[in-house]
Amino acid sequence: MGATFLNTDLILKARFDLRPLVNALTNNGLFVLGDVTVKGGVWRAALQSSLARPTPERATARILTAIESLDDVQCVSWQGCLSRCLDFGYECCDESFESTSVISNPLLLRIASAGATMAVTIYRSSRRELETASDQYAE
Repeated sequence: MGATFLNTDLILKARFDLRPLVNALTNNGLFVLGDVTVKGGVWRAALQSSLARPTPERATARILTAIESLDDVQCVSWQGCLSRCLDFGYECCDESFESTSVISNPLLLRIASAGATMAVTIYRSSRRELETASDQYAE
């Protein structure tokens, strides 16, 4: 089955209270994953779009639209973040790990213009672990 795209997360880190920026982004169509937290003076928040069937292109475009909708004051907060990372999440279901996701040049330009970085996170499928566990009992 290879790797399956899950969603794009926007991970923010800052040395200031991220709640006002997160509120602005949620007002622009994103939702918060968990809580906005602070540890060691660094605030952290994770957001994503609410698309029912996201693709890397659509999920990322939705996040960028929310960012591009920020007003001038909110843009100052955005630019003041220590980290603004778009994290593409995939689930890997088996060893035949060949899957391709394409990000278009116009979207790459929007990412760069927003001052965001990109990351890819590959999660081990919990379904595979369940399948492996059930195989042990099939004998």
